[in-house]
Amino acid sequence: MRGGSHTGHQRFGLEMKTTRIFKKLWGATERLVINNPLSMCLAPEGKGPCVRSESGNVEHVRSFPPLTPALSPLRGEGEGVGADAGFLAFTLVELLLVIAIIALLAAMILPALARARMLSRRTECISNLSQWGQAMQLYLDDNENFFPAEDVVDGINPWFVATKREVWFNSLPPYLGVPGLSNYASVTADQGKFYEKSSFFHCPAAQFSAIALTYPNFSYGMNSKIITPGLLHVSADLIQQPAQTPFFLDCGVPGEQTIAGQKHYNGQPHCFANRFVVRHGGLGTLVMGDGNVATLPANKVVDTNPKSPDYGTSIWPPAAVIWSPDPSSNPNR
Repeated sequence: MRGGSHTGHQRFGLEMKTTRIFKKLWGATERLVINNPLSMCLAPEGKGPCVRSESGNVEHVRSFPPLTPALSPLRGEGEGVGADAGFLAFTLVELLLVIAIIALLAAMILPALARARMLSRRTECISNLSQWGQAMQLYLDDNENFFPAEDVVDGINPWFVATKREVWFNSLPPYLGVPGLSNYASVTADQGKFYEKSSFFHCPAAQFSAIALTYPNFSYGMNSKIITPGLLHVSADLIQQPAQTPFFLDCGVPGEQTIAGQKHYNGQPHCFANRFVVRHGGLGTLVMGDGNVATLPANKVVDTNPKSPDYGTSIWPPAAVIWSPDPSSNPNR
């Protein structure tokens, strides 16, 4: 051993300064610099090269096997990780920034998606009611312009009375190529199918409660003011303002939000202003006697003035909507 001191190894240990240079984490090197004037190579023979620097120090250079991406540390300041493989790890700040951006985009996109869904349902509802209006016109053509009955009994119509042919929910569906209510009512196991989209009886935005299986709930209904009480047959020829007189409209079902002044909805198959419902972004749909479809806000159909004697029913004198065949007849009386 050069230097002759018995404390040589200790001195080498005290004076040793190790620096590790990770220039490339995919095939890194370790460089051991020994500040020793004796310039002694400490690497075992054949185990690693020794390089003498210009300052007279001895540098041990040892290669490490490449690190896998799973073993790569987080990126340090100003340093790339796995640059040769095109892989970059995120710092905590960067990760939080990405999360914040995603949250911001979600806040912008989700309301737009909800509105698109609402518009889609409104369009489908308009199409459905338009076809119910066409079915009514075809029925009138085949029946000397006389309307079908609006119900079997006044108010809720139970499943067991839903088989009568002359009521609109059985007489009009053949014109649309769909089954009538009687096809669902006769078998208890089939009654739930009445609420499926394919039945064509319902607004796509209607919200049904558990009570819907106990009796048929109608989210579309026939205008209950067309048929004069006590008359079995009413002619469409009596309608003086068909462009403003509804044949069918959105009707509320149990559990849906009522308009100011209205009572609770019961889902009966006929209705007018007192059961008109707005399901489409504050709008409700009506198909008129001339075939046009109107989407109107609540205050154009229902009297929402709490000081009015007609509060919660139709607006009188009529404006946008005329419920009775004779516009001079008050439907609220």
